[in-house]
Amino acid sequence: MTVPYTVQQSILRLLRVSLIGLPLSYVTVLSVVYINQSRFVYNPDRTMSRDPAQMGLAYDDLWLTTPDGETLHAWFIPAPGADGTVLYLYGKGGNMSYALADALKLNQLGLNLLMVDYRGYGESSGSPSEQGMYTDVQTAWDYLTATRGIAATQIVIVGYSMGGGVAAWLTEQTHPAGLILINTFTSLKDRGSELYPYLFVRQLMRYHYPILERLPQITSPILIAHARDDRTIPIEHGYRLHAAAASLFPLLETDGGHGAGIAALARQYPHELQAFLVTVLQQPDMPPSVSPMGD
Repeated sequence: MTVPYTVQQSILRLLRVSLIGLPLSYVTVLSVVYINQSRFVYNPDRTMSRDPAQMGLAYDDLWLTTPDGETLHAWFIPAPGADGTVLYLYGKGGNMSYALADALKLNQLGLNLLMVDYRGYGESSGSPSEQGMYTDVQTAWDYLTATRGIAATQIVIVGYSMGGGVAAWLTEQTHPAGLILINTFTSLKDRGSELYPYLFVRQLMRYHYPILERLPQITSPILIAHARDDRTIPIEHGYRLHAAAASLFPLLETDGGHGAGIAALARQYPHELQAFLVTVLQQPDMPPSVSPMGD
């Protein structure tokens, strides 16, 4: 049966609209993603869920000013007779109060602890950006070394998830005693392209955090831990980071998913964690009275 001419025209018109509409829709999606990509990268929360005092800890409540005029909220939690100091850098979500319980595992090992909210997070001013976060962690470092007078050889930088991106950058700049990376990616572009393979992530993404590229240039000892069941950042990223770091310390595979951080590391690998800290801080021993497995 011959299809009426008017129906043929309608079909052709529909095909033309579809062929034109699909590319336009795709371009629209790319445009929306490009313009709003900071919302995908950063997930700050302005509400503080707790502070060290609520956990029975003495601390210094700090306000640090960055070179570009932002004001950062920070906590310095001392440890009696501290063997060193940890600068703990959390990931993309929440604020430092979300990470407090996990970070305190290091404080319990006899180490001072500095936590800082990046710009746009918690009570810190401004809006988050990659370069801004680099400036923020440099400001935190300067507080420890210039204001507190703590030597670089007595500071360990810890980066969890996206915090590993700024931790690696800061380590390359400052040469601390050591660097610990937990559940972090090779680069944000690598992970983005895995999640969204059809969105030209490598070409369009403005945020990099190229940890894998930085590791060969880092001279400080590096310890890498990654959760086996991490679906946010698969453990394959940890394998690649460990290979690039040429670390003398083994890759520590923890149980659990992406949220498994210092607590999981301290619980499963207390001796390995202590051995790393003792080695990089050049301390003869760590406090035997502190159990790293305790909550």
